[in-house]
Amino acid sequence: MTHFIFPNDTSTCYLFPPGCLQTYNGFSTSGIILDLGNDTTLCAGQSLLLNAANAGATYLWQNGSTNSTQNITSTGTYWVQVTTACGQATDTIHITNQLGPIVQLGNDTTICQGNSLLLNANNPGSTFLWQNGSTNSTLTANAAGTYWVQVSNFCGVTADTIHINLTPLPIVNLGNDTSFCAGQSLVLNAGNPGLPHLWQNGSTSSTFTVNQSGLYWVKVGTGCSTTDSIQITILPKPIINLGLDQTLCYGETTLLNATYPGANYSWQDGSSNATFNASSSGLYWVELNLNNCTFRDSVLVNIGPFFTVDLGADLELCSDSAVQLNATSTINVNYLWQDNSTNPIFTATQTGMYWVELSQGNCTKKDTINIVFNEVPRIDLGPDKSLCPEESVVLDATTMNATYLWQDFSKNPTYAVHQTGLYIVEVKVKNCIGKDTVYVDYLQENCQCSIYIPNAFSPNEDGINDELHLIHPINIQLKDFKIYNRWGNEVFATNTIADGWNGNYKGMPAEIGTYFYLLKYTCNFDGKEYILKGDITLIR
Repeated sequence: MTHFIFPNDTSTCYLFPPGCLQTYNGFSTSGIILDLGNDTTLCAGQSLLLNAANAGATYLWQNGSTNSTQNITSTGTYWVQVTTACGQATDTIHITNQLGPIVQLGNDTTICQGNSLLLNANNPGSTFLWQNGSTNSTLTANAAGTYWVQVSNFCGVTADTIHINLTPLPIVNLGNDTSFCAGQSLVLNAGNPGLPHLWQNGSTSSTFTVNQSGLYWVKVGTGCSTTDSIQITILPKPIINLGLDQTLCYGETTLLNATYPGANYSWQDGSSNATFNASSSGLYWVELNLNNCTFRDSVLVNIGPFFTVDLGADLELCSDSAVQLNATSTINVNYLWQDNSTNPIFTATQTGMYWVELSQGNCTKKDTINIVFNEVPRIDLGPDKSLCPEESVVLDATTMNATYLWQDFSKNPTYAVHQTGLYIVEVKVKNCIGKDTVYVDYLQENCQCSIYIPNAFSPNEDGINDELHLIHPINIQLKDFKIYNRWGNEVFATNTIADGWNGNYKGMPAEIGTYFYLLKYTCNFDGKEYILKGDITLIR
C-alpha cells in the first residue's frame, strides 16, 4: 500500500521543504513513499524482502528493527513506521507460509473382500489427479491393485502410491429362515474348517445344534470375517394320549379322543374324525398333522368273551318242592349268589328274591328271579279204620280256599264212608296239592276185636306217616309184633300196642322196599289167639 505523508503544519510546508518533493509512478508528489506490498504467501524455503527506504528517513519495524528493509521467511504480520522531515507513515503486510503438497496414502495394506478403503490426499485448495483420472481429493478403493495420486498447488507437485491386496471372505451360509417340529433338531454348519468360529451363545464349534426357536448367528474368521444368521421357529407337535390299553366287556365300546385344535387326523381305517368309537378287539392308532408336524399314538383294545345269564321268569311253586336255578356259563366265569355262594347252580326252597352275578375280570352279568313257595295243604283223614257193619264215618278234608278231588272224582270237602276200601283225597290251593289216604275196613267177624296194619309208610320226617303203628286196635291183647326184611332179618319187634317202627335198622335208615310182618294177639271176647301175616312197603 502506498502512503503519501505531508507535513503537519501546512502553514509552513506548503512551499515543500527541500527533499519533500517526490516522484511516484510519473507523478510529482510530496511526502513519504511507503508500500510493503499486498498480503502474500511464501512457499517453503522462499523469502521476501520488505523495503521501506525513503531518503533521510528513520524506521521502526514490528520487531524493533530500524533498518530500511527486512527479509521475511516466516508467517506473520509485519509493519514498519517511517519518519521523515515531511512527516510519518506506517504500512502493514500479512505473510503466510504455503508448503508444497504433502501426500501420504499410507502403507501398502490388505483389505477384506467386500470391504473398501478411503484414500484421502488431503491438501485442501490443491488439485488432484488419481490413476483412474479422478480429480477428487479422496478415492474409495474396493479392489486389489496399485493406487496413486498427484497433488499440485503453486508451491509444487507431489505424488504418492499405495498397493492394496484383497483377502477373500469366508463363505458362510446357514440357509434360509426355517421351521421344524418340536422334538426334532437342526444342525447348523458354518463350514470353513480351520477358521475360528463364534456363535451367538459363545460356542466356538463349526456346527451348532438347534432345538428351540430363536435367532442364531455365527461369525467365521478374525480379521476378515463373515457373519450369517438364521431365524428358526419350532412348531408345536400335536401331542395326544389315547390312554392305556383297555379290556372291554362284550357289547361295550370305548370312545378314543384325539382332539387337538387345528390338527388333521388319520385313523388306522383311514377315517379322519377327531374321535373313534372302538367296538372290537384290535390295535387302534391315530396320526395327527399340524403344520406338517405329525404325532402318532396307539392303544390296544381287547373285547372280552360273550357270556350271559338267564334265571328265567318269576316262579310260583309249592312248599313241598324245590327248584334248581342254573346259571352255568359256556365260558369260565365266577359265580356269586345272593347268599355269597359261588356254585353255578343254586337250589331254591323258600320264598324270596334270588340273584346271581357272573363275572370275568371286570365284566359282569346279573339276573334276578322272584320265587314264591305256596304252602301245600296239609290233609289228615286220620288213621286207617276198622268198622263194624253198623258203623259209619265221614272223612273231612275241609281247607280254606281249596278245591277237592276224591278217588271217585267227587269234589266235596267231606266224604261219607259206607264200605271197605281205600279212600283218597287231593286238596288243591293255589295249584299246590295236598293228598291223604285212609283205609276203612268193615269187619265181618271178630267185630268186637279189631286191628289194622297199614300196607305202607314213609319215614322221611315230613310229619306224615313217619312211623308204622297198629291202627284201631279194639279189645285185643298184643302178644307179638315183628317185622323182617327180605333176608329174614328182624328189624323191629314189640309187644306194646303203642310202639311203632320208625324205619331204622341198627340205628340207620332202612332201605326202601318190601318188609314182612308177623302179628300175634288174643281177643278179649272169645279168648282165642289170632295170627296175622303180611307185607309192608317202606317208601321215603
